[in-house]
Amino acid sequence: MEHQLPVLTSAKRFKLLACGRRWGKTALGLIAVIVGHGSFRGQFRGALNGGKIWWITPSYPIASEVWRDLKRAVEGVATRISEVERRVELPGGGSVMVKSADNPDSLRGAGLDGVVIDEAAFCDEDVWARVIPPTITDRKGWAALLSTPNGYNWFHDLFEFAGGDSQWDVFQRPTADNPLIDPNELENIKRGMSLAAYMQEYEARFTSVAGAEFPGEYFGEHIWCDRFPSEAAAVVVALDPSKGKNAKRGDFQAAVACGLYNGLLYVDASLDRVPIGQAVDNTLTLAHRYGAKLVIYEGNNFQEEALLPVFEDRLRGNRLHGIRLSCLVHTESKEGRIQSLDPFLRNGSLRFVRSPGTKLLVNQLKEFPMAAHDDGPDALEMAIAHSLQLLNHEPEHDPVQEILRARGYQ
Repeated sequence: MEHQLPVLTSAKRFKLLACGRRWGKTALGLIAVIVGHGSFRGQFRGALNGGKIWWITPSYPIASEVWRDLKRAVEGVATRISEVERRVELPGGGSVMVKSADNPDSLRGAGLDGVVIDEAAFCDEDVWARVIPPTITDRKGWAALLSTPNGYNWFHDLFEFAGGDSQWDVFQRPTADNPLIDPNELENIKRGMSLAAYMQEYEARFTSVAGAEFPGEYFGEHIWCDRFPSEAAAVVVALDPSKGKNAKRGDFQAAVACGLYNGLLYVDASLDRVPIGQAVDNTLTLAHRYGAKLVIYEGNNFQEEALLPVFEDRLRGNRLHGIRLSCLVHTESKEGRIQSLDPFLRNGSLRFVRSPGTKLLVNQLKEFPMAAHDDGPDALEMAIAHSLQLLNHEPEHDPVQEILRARGYQ
């Protein structure tokens, strides 16, 4: 349809489309993967031109719907259809495979001519950030990320970034573009839901996540900065270790640095799914980088027994030189502690360094308590509380120091 042409005829290799529900992104995706797209015929080839294409969805149920639509679109044309692989082969020698992003690691591969990530905002960030780019590198393949917005998550961050990058074309289009949608029907829908929900679902606007603790306006451009001041005082690094047995599929290991400068709290972070030893190294790297006087880690559940030997090992290697180590056992709920961040966010007291880990942390804050992970906000609360405690010179009981002294380290 005419409203889809600007996307299909774009000459940019990477395309991001934020659109309202029923805009017609599935039909657009089918054209792109089968026929191809671009400013001239064959610029970004589809399966009919010999392209090897993947269509990725957030879950198996959505993948099943796309698979049904794809089979219908190539009916009578496909040379082979595999139900097991959800793969169609076309006369041009190309193929389209429908895959689910339930397990991002299963998407690793190579040699693709193009990828559609459907409902990208509902996929794990790793799908685009780590998994897909290597699969299209050798053939200089294309990528189209199509989605209804899902709050201020990574898709929003990519939307902001891509708008200023020459390799990307970005589109933000409402449901009303689709000539098959009755305007009166949209008015009826609008009356039956909140304005924020309607703006997101049908106007393709990025709004606060439904049920999120912190309003979207807390997270404007004012929260970002380019560096952590070297003059910052009372610098603390807090580690919230993953409780998952498999760090790659469990929670994030979240290390957050916080320090005070000119009345503002500056924050940098390392969030990753890594083994506990690497998490400790990431924590100490932040501590040495910013001159932290205190490293604190959460000791609830298994962590106290698991982490202290790792820190002791680093102590023997002198990586703890000049840094005090402390373990914190929480008695109040995690949700309550994270909610206590509201005054700092509301008053604009926080500045977040532009780094991959800090962006993940901010995304978790935006979606709390609806997000799948809250490791970053938990570590942030610990870092802020102890940075202010250091600033006020409040004494505290420190059992870790007693243990280390008893073992002859101090």
